[in-house]
Amino acid sequence: MKKSISVVLACAFSTMLFAQKTTMILSNNEETVKVELEFNEEFSGTRINEQVWQVRTGVTRDAKQEVTRQWLLPAMVSVNNGQCVIRTVPNQRVNQEFSVWITDGMKPMVGNFAYDSGEIESKNSYFWGYYEIRCKLPKGNEAWPAFWLYGEENGTNNEIDVFEFWNESNAFGKVVPKKLSRVQHMTTHYRRRMSGEGSDLKFDASEDFHTYGVLWMPTYIVWYTDGEIQRVLYRYKKRKDRKDGQVKEGREENVFPQSPMHILVDMAMQQTKNSAEALEVPDFVIDYVRYYKWTPSVEK
Repeated sequence: MKKSISVVLACAFSTMLFAQKTTMILSNNEETVKVELEFNEEFSGTRINEQVWQVRTGVTRDAKQEVTRQWLLPAMVSVNNGQCVIRTVPNQRVNQEFSVWITDGMKPMVGNFAYDSGEIESKNSYFWGYYEIRCKLPKGNEAWPAFWLYGEENGTNNEIDVFEFWNESNAFGKVVPKKLSRVQHMTTHYRRRMSGEGSDLKFDASEDFHTYGVLWMPTYIVWYTDGEIQRVLYRYKKRKDRKDGQVKEGREENVFPQSPMHILVDMAMQQTKNSAEALEVPDFVIDYVRYYKWTPSVEK
């Protein structure tokens, strides 16, 4: 089954690459769906398109630096030769003043940061369909690159992580260097709950470009890497409740996002006990970001 799926996807990807078609056919192991290109960022020109992207400054979340320790700067995001590069460098910022939204308003805060890095977020939000990035990842201790979808629904988190890569540790909590940039984490967050799964890749994602995508449908989510399925998450437990576009009663997973979200690409640095140090590969290089819309009418 996996081989036949790969063939279907390979044909679709090949068509997109050489004929610039605006449709794709994807599978979830049980059925195929057709999606149509709606957003295509090829990073042409010499600077980020600020009509499309918000380029972040300072702190957007984790204000108390409990998980990450980077300071975001537009200067760390560049565009050249059809690629976007997010660079991360060590830079100690002590008693850095900033403001961040907490609960009911902007709050002044002060913090220490060990790195300068970058983040871009689409100004528009998107819903059902297929999201894809072609990129080459950074690498190093504490590196935390991510391609994800995010939104807020009634004050609760609403998120799909197409990929996250971070430090991989053994049973004793010690980092395993040979696993850096080799384990793709795929997660959903909804109603303060989460469902995550990691996939060991056959390659080091910092050595070459690869494609990572997610097909987000009303009743299931599928993660792909280079056209091969890595994970499938169903909204309902029972098979009869899974068909696209027909939301039925059934045992529902409370980890399934259900409202439009923004597209984000960023490079965070994990909060560990280590001091800031140069990354082995400091650049997160993005070739393109695409979104293919799915609607029930396309299927007919």
